[in-house]
Amino acid sequence: MGVFDVIATFRRLLKRGIGTVPRSGLVGLPTGPGRPVLDAQACDGCGKCVEVCPTHALAMGEWAPASRLAVDYGACISCMECVLACELKAWSASGEQLPISSNRLDLVQSYSITVHDRYGPEGDVDGDGSRTARILAD
Repeated sequence: MGVFDVIATFRRLLKRGIGTVPRSGLVGLPTGPGRPVLDAQACDGCGKCVEVCPTHALAMGEWAPASRLAVDYGACISCMECVLACELKAWSASGEQLPISSNRLDLVQSYSITVHDRYGPEGDVDGDGSRTARILAD
């Protein structure tokens, strides 16, 4: 971003109460570890990643069916807690920048996963799609 871009941003801020940064100004920013990416074939649907996510960017059974794991990259801060929590190493750091979009729905990615019944019939996915019985038992 050049000096004129910064001045234009401040003018918009003063005039409209909002300042935006052009998308070109975001290119080249450090990405850190990158965005977390799920290997859906390796995921068993245990939900540990959902439990440890500090920004609630991961959902399974809340606003996504139990056989899907949804990632809201608009809420993701690339902390990699999901990568550390996964015993099966289904999550990895991609090294890619978090996606940018003006439409929030474009930032949500949903993965199809296979939920394995490791906890017996009372801990399996309930009829309503929740995993409450298993989570409370752990």
